[in-house]
Amino acid sequence: MVVMDLFPVGVDQLIAATSSGGYAYARSQDYIQGGTFQFFTWLRSIGVTLFVCGGVLPLTWFMLTRWCSLKPSQSGAECFVVPESVLAAPENGKRPD
Repeated sequence: MVVMDLFPVGVDQLIAATSSGGYAYARSQDYIQGGTFQFFTWLRSIGVTLFVCGGVLPLTWFMLTRWCSLKPSQSGAECFVVPESVLAAPENGKRPD
């Protein structure tokens, strides 16, 4: 996203600042409303589209489809209860009284 979004505009703005009217020109409305800057602004939509379609939409789909599969929450006391099947028994199978 940085390569397609910020880098081309920054390089062009650096060239404009060093060659044309300096820093003030590169930050002025004349430069911002110019054709090159506007072209790079529209070119950013490719990166945004890839980000939304490749990242945001799949994550949203994953969260919505898994919402109904959530386990019910446990209270604080239930978290520390150990079932009998998990408790260790002595080798002879008998528990001491």
